[in-house]
Amino acid sequence: MKIIEWHRQQQWADTKSFLINAICVLANIQQNGIGTILLNNLKNILTQKDVDTAYLSTERGKGKPEIFFRKNGFVTNESRVLMSMTV
Repeated sequence: MKIIEWHRQQQWADTKSFLINAICVLANIQQNGIGTILLNNLKNILTQKDVDTAYLSTERGKGKPEIFFRKNGFVTNESRVLMSMTV
């Protein structure tokens, strides 16, 4: 099971950011605090690496992913937009 994909650290002029590409918890074991534990461990690692901001893309609306990430301190970043194109 892929838990956290770690390779998206970006250095900007005066900050470091980290893209969370994927966090996966099996559906049958969700709601047991595993995702929150993973995020807390990731936060500790990022703090040690002097990363200022972590960001991710998730489903908008009333779905479980957005609710989970909001509960764990994520907010909508008004300066970013995710765009897609059907090909």
